[in-house]
Amino acid sequence: MLTLEAYINRAIENNELQSDRHLGRVLSVSPSTVAIWRAGKSLPTDATMIKLADLADITREQALLELSYWRAGTEAQTVYKSLLSKIAGVGILLTFIFTMTFQSPAYAAPIAKPTTEVSELYIIIS
Repeated sequence: MLTLEAYINRAIENNELQSDRHLGRVLSVSPSTVAIWRAGKSLPTDATMIKLADLADITREQALLELSYWRAGTEAQTVYKSLLSKIAGVGILLTFIFTMTFQSPAYAAPIAKPTTEVSELYIIIS
């Protein structure tokens, strides 16, 4: 789980911005707003969090879940933390499946003769 400060830092680095003030301009918020977020005195709106996530190259879904986590009380934070870990696990699984499914035939061998002309099924040779 990331912190709001991590989002801010990534957004600044990814977009080669010079300061929090420049980030504020890009996000259309007052110059002091980013400093207030860093101090933990306020949180961005949902719409601003989506813009910040885009600048930080983090999914909008993750950003909104983390924003909800930061806003929530202790009991609800446990639920959000569980949701985020499940989503991360699914993402890893989908990445693995995608990688295995779309592996180049140059690195794979057919495991069965195709019965139709549609496609062949491949398995990775290790």
